[in-house]
Amino acid sequence: MLADVSTDGNVREALLRLRYDGRVTPWFPWLWVPLDALHKAGANAGLRTYLVATTAYGYVAEIRRDEVGVNEVGVTSGKST
Repeated sequence: MLADVSTDGNVREALLRLRYDGRVTPWFPWLWVPLDALHKAGANAGLRTYLVATTAYGYVAEIRRDEVGVNEVGVTSGKST
């Protein structure tokens, strides 16, 4: 699961759709989650949190079981390490 990590500590929801090269996706739900909350929820389900990308607006993270391809994010007091 990919997640957009909120940098302000708040959970936010929205409906989004993507447009590219004249194509448009259907609307889909999107959720911004604080990194510490994502890490805790993943750990409770036996998953690890991985940093996927940084953006001008924050981070994109993934929670999953395997360790292929990206670095695991360590979380201490709500901050990634």
